[in-house]
Amino acid sequence: MAEFPELKDALRAWVNDAIDRLSNDNAAQDYTTDLGHWQRDSDGVFRFAERPIVVWDRMAVNNLFDLPSWAAVLDLLHGDSRLSDQMDTLVGTAHGGHHIEPESIGRRVMPRPDELAHAAESFEARYEEIERFLAAHEIEYAAIWPLPGLTIDALPVQLESKIELDAMSDRELGFALDTEIARTTFPRERILTPQQENRTCARYRYSLPKLVGDGDVDERHRAFQEIEGELQQIESALKESLSIVLPDAVGVAGRFGIESQPGSPLAGGVTFLQATLAQGPRLRRAHMNSDQAAELVHVWTLVRQPGLQRYKGLALALRRLSYQAQREQPEDELLDTMIAAEALYLTEMGDAAERGELRYRLALRAALWADPEQVGFTKREVLGLMKSAYNARSAIAHGGTPKPEDRKVRGQRVSLPELAKTAKSVIVAGCKAALERTASGKSWPPDWDAMALGNS
Repeated sequence: MAEFPELKDALRAWVNDAIDRLSNDNAAQDYTTDLGHWQRDSDGVFRFAERPIVVWDRMAVNNLFDLPSWAAVLDLLHGDSRLSDQMDTLVGTAHGGHHIEPESIGRRVMPRPDELAHAAESFEARYEEIERFLAAHEIEYAAIWPLPGLTIDALPVQLESKIELDAMSDRELGFALDTEIARTTFPRERILTPQQENRTCARYRYSLPKLVGDGDVDERHRAFQEIEGELQQIESALKESLSIVLPDAVGVAGRFGIESQPGSPLAGGVTFLQATLAQGPRLRRAHMNSDQAAELVHVWTLVRQPGLQRYKGLALALRRLSYQAQREQPEDELLDTMIAAEALYLTEMGDAAERGELRYRLALRAALWADPEQVGFTKREVLGLMKSAYNARSAIAHGGTPKPEDRKVRGQRVSLPELAKTAKSVIVAGCKAALERTASGKSWPPDWDAMALGNS
C-alpha cells in the first residue's frame, strides 16, 4: 500500500499528461553521453566506456511544470507536513544529503523516452523508490570491502546479523571499479569479465537517522565519527579473522559506502577509502572451502569478543598477522610473524632485567602452549622451529641474511618462505587458542612458570 496514495495518484495524472505532450513534440527527445564509469553491458562484460543515451530535452521537461495537473501535486506536497518539511531543503544523513525540490520529484518519476512502451510499470517502480525515501525515518547504507582473489565454496557467509561475505552486485562492482578499489589486472585495461575472484566482498548493512535541514553540524560530525569508528573495527576484525583462517593471506582492497536503495536521491553518492595494497598481493588467489567458512564464523566471534583490546599483547599479535596480506617478501612476513610471537608469548617482558634469553623464553612458551594435534608438530619440534625462526628474524632485523643452519624445520634445512609459512602456522594456532581462552573468561597470558612445572 502506498504511504502517500493521493500524491501517487496526482503524480500519475501529471506523468500521463506529460507523456502526451512530449509524445507530440518532435524536439522533446535529446541525446547525451554517459561518461566516466564502469557498467555491465548486455554480453555480461563490464566496460569503462562512453555510452550514448536518449533523454528528454531539459527545456521540454521544464515546461511540463506548467501543466494544470502539476498544481495538484504541489498542493499535496505542501499540504502534508511529512512532505512539506522535506521540500526545498537538504535531506539526508550524517553521510551527506540531497536538496529536495518538488520539481526534482517530478523528474524522478518521469519515465525515460526508452521506457514509454511500459510507462505505467516504469512509473510504479520510480514512484515506489522516491516514496520509500520520503517516508523513511532511517536510511540504509552498505559498507563494502572488496576481497580481490578470494573464492568461497558457498555464498553468502553470515558473520553477524548485518555482516556477511558475499558477491558484489553489478551496481556494487561498478562503484568498486569507479573508485579503483577493485581493479583490472593491467592499470589501463578497460574491460572486465566478472568472476567470483573479483566479486567477493565483505558487506555491512547499517542505518542512519534521516536528517532534514541543515541541522547541528557538530551533531552530524559526532554521528559520522561514531559510524566511522565502527567501520574501522569491523575492517580490523575482518583482516585478523582472515589471517587466522586462510594459510595464504588475502588483502582487503579498501572500503566504499553507498546508499542501499538504487533509486534513492542519495544513491549516486559514494564514500571510499583505498587501501595500500601492492599489485602483487592484489593478484594473489585463495580459496575458502566450506569447513574454512564455518571456522571463519567461529573465529569472527572470538575476534569480536568484548574487551579483547585489554589484552594488548594478543591484540598486537593479531594485528601483525593481518599485516601479512600486504607483504610481498618472505623476510617481511617472517618479521611480522615473529613480532606477533613476541607480543603473544613475551607480553610481560617489559623490564630490562627480564629481557635476557628472549629467544629461549619465546620458543619454550610457544612449545608449552602448542597443541600437537592442531599444529602438526611435537612440542620439542615447536621448540626447535621457534628458535630457528627467532634467529632468522634477528638476522633480518639487523640487515643480515639468515644462515642455512637457522632455517630449519624438524631439523631439516628449508627455504626462508617455508620457514616463514611454518612459523606462522604455529603462531596462528597459538593466537586462536589464546582467543578461545579469553572467550571462556580466563585472562591472557597464562602462568608460564606453572605450565613449565606441569601445574597448569
